[in-house]
Amino acid sequence: ASSEVAREFGLKLSLYPVKGYSLTAALTNPDKAPQSTVIDDEFKVVATRLNDRLRVTGFVELADFNRDIPARRLDTLKRATAMRFPGAADLETAEAWTGFRPMTPDGPPAIGKGPSDNLFINTAHGTFGWTLSAGSAQIVGQLVDGEPAAVDLGAFRPDRFG
Repeated sequence: ASSEVAREFGLKLSLYPVKGYSLTAALTNPDKAPQSTVIDDEFKVVATRLNDRLRVTGFVELADFNRDIPARRLDTLKRATAMRFPGAADLETAEAWTGFRPMTPDGPPAIGKGPSDNLFINTAHGTFGWTLSAGSAQIVGQLVDGEPAAVDLGAFRPDRFG
């Protein structure tokens, strides 16, 4: 909803909802599960250990806000997990999820001061949301405190979409 909020302040943000999928499964044999995040380049999925669970995520699609979860997507996540970490998790009772990550057409997120004194923008990180979250939050905190940003925000200007 970042676009709608920004529009109320006269700011145009060009954002796309990028859809992704995940499966979260209870570990059945922790010794067979990864200890840290692993990227499977063949299947284009990522596996992450979450204590006694394994989360496998994948796919980046433009599907508007369609929340359907096609069986073929889940099958790919299950197949990748079974192939790379056989017997590690209970894939039959895994919890499926889909969600949307806002993304800009040019790639970089929108970070910076908005057109109003009390509006700060920090959105559209796409598939790098968790990766960039702490640094982006620190930069916005600097702006809120009236300090200069620790990095050049030229490429992240929220007003770059006209």
